[in-house]
Amino acid sequence: MKPFSALAGRRHPKMPKMPKMLKMLKMLAMLTILATTPGNLAALATPGRFAADLAPQIYDGPSTPGILDPLPPPHSPPLFPGVRSVLWVAAHPDDEVLVAPVLAKLCRLERLACHFLVLTRGEAGVCLRPEGCLPDLATVRTAEMQQAAALFGAELTLWTLPDGGGLSGWDAASGGHEALVTRLQNFLRGLAPDLILAFDPRHGATCHGDHQAAGELLLAARVRLDALPATFLLETRVEVTAAPPFIRFSPAADARAGTFGYPATPDIAGVPGTWSYSMAAARLHRSQFSAATVRALARRPGVERVVYLAPAEPVLADDSVATCP
Repeated sequence: MKPFSALAGRRHPKMPKMPKMLKMLKMLAMLTILATTPGNLAALATPGRFAADLAPQIYDGPSTPGILDPLPPPHSPPLFPGVRSVLWVAAHPDDEVLVAPVLAKLCRLERLACHFLVLTRGEAGVCLRPEGCLPDLATVRTAEMQQAAALFGAELTLWTLPDGGGLSGWDAASGGHEALVTRLQNFLRGLAPDLILAFDPRHGATCHGDHQAAGELLLAARVRLDALPATFLLETRVEVTAAPPFIRFSPAADARAGTFGYPATPDIAGVPGTWSYSMAAARLHRSQFSAATVRALARRPGVERVVYLAPAEPVLADDSVATCP
């Protein structure tokens, strides 16, 4: 390094005029604000993507594999004020796709403690992976579910009740209905979540028998608890068609039953939408979701990018809620 005396003799470059310098500083300040605003930083790093509804990126670092990084700041109002922990009860790996925007809001944007309970390993499903599902479908879907739980930063408990068995099959595999309900009751008591999200047993969102059974089982175990945790049922109806648009979302209940819709599109400046988590989760379940289905999810209009929920007590007392044939 040259001594200071040598540098002192150098001629300094001509300083820009003050008005020009002020313009430069103003431009720099504007760029700094844009770059540090939540969502804009992600948009700058992902050219061509709309910052308000970016598909989440998977972080595969050595310490927290599969976890989203960085965590978005909790800059939107709480969906369920006072809630610190959430339990999602599902029948199969991939069921979380139906409620993914809400799970993203709670588990990622609000950073609540989230836990997924999945009752089966989905061994009776189809295999859509071109390379097949070896050594068996249950093993593949277990791995997919682990990745999906990591996507939301959630802990995962995966039971092995028979896929497609419904409540009667689950009872038989558990040594009777009482044993099954007691098992779930003990799980709920040990976990003690502030909030439970589950299927409505009357329609199960898709009219899948296991979805309906999962909702019925959860409600039977919940009423045995000393203190009832807040429980909201998924009141979104999902219709799958053979022709475009292939998938359609609509409410299964109305406001009279306490139903509300969580819009998964941006409605507050700087708050990212969470609909992209539906596609991200579906992509992880490659054995169950084709590329065409993921594209269909991505093409749903804003009026369908809504997850409908209702508190258990009023909605269960409403006989106008959609049912299955």
